[in-house]
Amino acid sequence: MMLGGVAAKTTRDRLFGFGVGSGVVVLLLLGGMAIYREIDVSFYYQLPAAIRELVGIPDTGDAAGLGYGAVY
Repeated sequence: MMLGGVAAKTTRDRLFGFGVGSGVVVLLLLGGMAIYREIDVSFYYQLPAAIRELVGIPDTGDAAGLGYGAVY
């Protein structure tokens, strides 16, 4: 009987932390995409291909992808 109570409390405590962590990551992602949406990213496409590949910017990349990459 005691084991069930301990397992329930542990699960409840961890679910709260998981929820808070997930919420923070979502807020960071949305904030990063909002910031990059305001920035003109056309200069990224004028960079040499070697530099874009080194930084990880794909040829078809857009502001949302760059924002995700910045947050990640």
